[in-house]
Amino acid sequence: MGRGDPRADIRGALTLAEQLHKHWDWRPALLDGAQLKSATRMRDGTHPMVYLFGAARAHHGRLIPVTGFARDLDYQAAVAAIVATDRRGLALRCALDDTLDADLDTRVAELLAPMGLAADGIDLLLDLGSPAFEPQDMLIDILVAALTASATVRAARSVTLIATSFPETLSTLDGPIHVVQRSEWLLYKGC
Repeated sequence: MGRGDPRADIRGALTLAEQLHKHWDWRPALLDGAQLKSATRMRDGTHPMVYLFGAARAHHGRLIPVTGFARDLDYQAAVAAIVATDRRGLALRCALDDTLDADLDTRVAELLAPMGLAADGIDLLLDLGSPAFEPQDMLIDILVAALTASATVRAARSVTLIATSFPETLSTLDGPIHVVQRSEWLLYKGC
């Protein structure tokens, strides 16, 4: 395997399973393969998510797969196989646009139906990315309205709000030291 070969990156993930076992012990952890290229497969044709979960099982890891609406069909099939084997449900990563979609509940139900899951079998990750945090009160009002309107949010095992205020590029920062306001922390406190 040459440098840059996706299988080399996946092989390093075996140490991830070992490290999880050593330091995380029996506690569940989420594993998101969002950065995997859709065509990436192991030498035997196995999807990397299936491979990683098999490695974690060998070390008694209790991983929960993460998926999202934009994942390809092979990724979704891999997650379905993992869900059927491990019976721990899944985590669903939703972008801000997904969260604000009036059809969120329908989209979630359609995604989960082939996996034999309902909303009460998922952990919901609301990944806002780096939204326009100002005016904060307006963003909070929008989020609260969208989330309280969703039956999926009410039924989910857990709901985690994720955001960042870290700049996409550091090239816009002046000087060697710059203070970045933790807008996401202020948002969390305001919700």
